[in-house]
Amino acid sequence: RLLPAAFSSKNWRERHAGLMGICAASEGSASKISEHLQPLVKFIVPLINKDPHARVRWAALNTVAHLCAEFSPALQLAFGRPLLEAIVGAMRNRNNPARVTRNAAMCIVDYCSRGMKRI
Repeated sequence: RLLPAAFSSKNWRERHAGLMGICAASEGSASKISEHLQPLVKFIVPLINKDPHARVRWAALNTVAHLCAEFSPALQLAFGRPLLEAIVGAMRNRNNPARVTRNAAMCIVDYCSRGMKRI
């Protein structure tokens, strides 16, 4: 209930906190979160490229990297296309600060190294 409110908040700090909360919650609790992957991905993917604040875009990429670690290869198999399009879009966006672009590149590494070994 709190996550949709955080993701739709006008305050970037609340959107950032919601994403970082997912990162923290996903570590070691994959069985509890796995049934909620579809709505999570639905909320996270647009934030990667469309959020006006760079810190939120960075946190969205960081969250995807954490989810790749916990839910590989299921995450890649179920949501590969929208995730890759968003991550590559973040890498190509010349308006992103360097830290967001670097995080997108690291996210691709996590996506591939964790998922492709098992697919």
